[in-house]
Amino acid sequence: MIWLVIACPQAHITRLHRCLGSLDHDPACTVVVDAACHDRITDDLDTLRVTDGNHDFSLARLWNHGLRWAYDQGATEVAVLSSDVVGHPDSLNTLASCLRGNALTMAGPTDRSRILHDTRTVHDRVPGGCFMVAAEHRLFCDEAYRWWYTDDDLEMQARALGPVGVFAGTGLQFSVPDSELTPERQAWAVEDRARFVAQWGCEPW
Repeated sequence: MIWLVIACPQAHITRLHRCLGSLDHDPACTVVVDAACHDRITDDLDTLRVTDGNHDFSLARLWNHGLRWAYDQGATEVAVLSSDVVGHPDSLNTLASCLRGNALTMAGPTDRSRILHDTRTVHDRVPGGCFMVAAEHRLFCDEAYRWWYTDDDLEMQARALGPVGVFAGTGLQFSVPDSELTPERQAWAVEDRARFVAQWGCEPW
């Protein structure tokens, strides 16, 4: 059973509806996580809803709320997407087939399919904000990370447990460029990049 987790750190309602509509995933296996410290999502949704009540923002914590919920509901695979990702109704099944068919711990979309080994570059990584994990590993984000590099750290956790890969033909792609790097988050990015390098001994990308 594939579960879909979408974190909405801000109330981008149009993006969220575009994402949900393009995937047409079972609402009973979809959880949307928003943050009380930002504008709340007020639209009625058929999906499950979780709100992070903390007033200090953390993308890692938002994703962890969704991951924990999905694992506890018996998910076999969990897709974690930003609200600005779009795909088609078979996208998640296609990515799950790639994940399981190659016995991976994590998988994501790309334009050229390959298994990722020790090399890590901007091209040799699972894309941030658009990935699927094998639920039996119960991977969680390190909440010391707040914005950028949260997913990079999660990928390194996955690599420590087994192979990861990226695959063409899933139909998953970002609909808009990332425009969320506020001055505060720029400062977080500097600190969290240094944390990643100290922890993993390599550059995130």
